[in-house]
Amino acid sequence: PYWLVELGPWYENKDNSNDGNDGDGDGDINDDIPFIPPRDSFLSMDTDRRVVRLDSFSKIMSSGLRVGWVTGPKELIQPIYLHHMVSACNTSGLAQAVVQTMLSHWGWEGFISHVTEVQRLYRKRRNYTIQMARKYLEKEMVTFDPPNAGMFLWIKLNQISDSKEFVEKYCLPALVNIIPGTYFMPDSHAKSPYIRVSYSIAPLENIQEAFRRLGDLLKNASS
Repeated sequence: PYWLVELGPWYENKDNSNDGNDGDGDGDINDDIPFIPPRDSFLSMDTDRRVVRLDSFSKIMSSGLRVGWVTGPKELIQPIYLHHMVSACNTSGLAQAVVQTMLSHWGWEGFISHVTEVQRLYRKRRNYTIQMARKYLEKEMVTFDPPNAGMFLWIKLNQISDSKEFVEKYCLPALVNIIPGTYFMPDSHAKSPYIRVSYSIAPLENIQEAFRRLGDLLKNASS
């Protein structure tokens, strides 16, 4: 669902990336970056008619819409269609009407203009999140790569093997809401040193405070 939420690479701003300057989330990337087109998907490389592509308007128009579409060979789409009929029955007609009306009103150029603003919004939030992570999390305690797309930052806790235990014992009581990597693994009982941080809707000042608390919690858990 994040195929249009391309943010471009993150560049360290040597003036304010880790010197205590909180900044405003702009980092080294200005707001004049044009629309960043999505990368080629596996569907564009499919020669055996075995790839199904799933897309969604939820992350680029409104999270409450829950309207998406499937692209693929007819022989694969038909079973999905039949399963949808006996499970969800039908996507909300009102949500579909809203999407259709908005797309008709925007046209292609208007849609791309809207997506460009979405990219700009998440780019600013991504940049600010990276700044706060580098400011409050000690390098020997965590490892992460700035994301080039989407709205999540994955962090490896270098000194903690079970992030689920860390989140439940330390983070939740401190009102730091992050997701342990275990929740994304096939084996829900397996341990994972990773956590997922979202920067999609939290106010920037809350993101700063969350990383400040997370830095303190990591020190306490490792001591």
